[in-house]
Amino acid sequence: MATVSKASVLIPVAIALVGALIALEVLRDQGAKHDAAEQAAAGAGAAIVRKIGEPLPDLVFHSLDGKAVKLSDLKSKVVLINFWATWCGPCVKEMPSLQKLAAEYEKRGLSVVGVNVDDNPEDVLAPFLSKHGIKFTSFVDPKGELADKIGISGLPLTLVVDGNRKLLFEHLGDEEWFDADYRKQFELWLAGTNPG
Repeated sequence: MATVSKASVLIPVAIALVGALIALEVLRDQGAKHDAAEQAAAGAGAAIVRKIGEPLPDLVFHSLDGKAVKLSDLKSKVVLINFWATWCGPCVKEMPSLQKLAAEYEKRGLSVVGVNVDDNPEDVLAPFLSKHGIKFTSFVDPKGELADKIGISGLPLTLVVDGNRKLLFEHLGDEEWFDADYRKQFELWLAGTNPG
């Protein structure tokens, strides 16, 4: 009959105990983060629920000089809202295609609007726009208040709405906005023949 040593019993028990303690700590940490997130949401107002086909609230954008502009003030057939930052590689990558889209369709009723979420837009925004030849309207959200209201989970986030603020489309991540498929879709949205 084989004998069982104390070590062969105690080592697996010790490993299981350490694993249980680690799991308990992780769960406690997640609970604390969840409670903090709930408290922040309660204090700041929960993020809006975005649903394709439903209108967004009349969002308020802020220019670098502090001027407030409502989404409804833009008076466009279609508005593309792009949340981005200068430190975000995918954001920078898609900027040229957004500029091409703005240049091509602005006279037909498309407004391309950038919302920069850098902490220090007064230092970085103008040099970035100049360097990259970006001419479409750029607003700032350095405290992340609008981004929080929208419920952004990553950058870049692009929302497309019609003139009544109805959400037509949203996309998280970079994209080639001036490709043939997107141009066709913007043609349809601008003509009002395809709701989404």
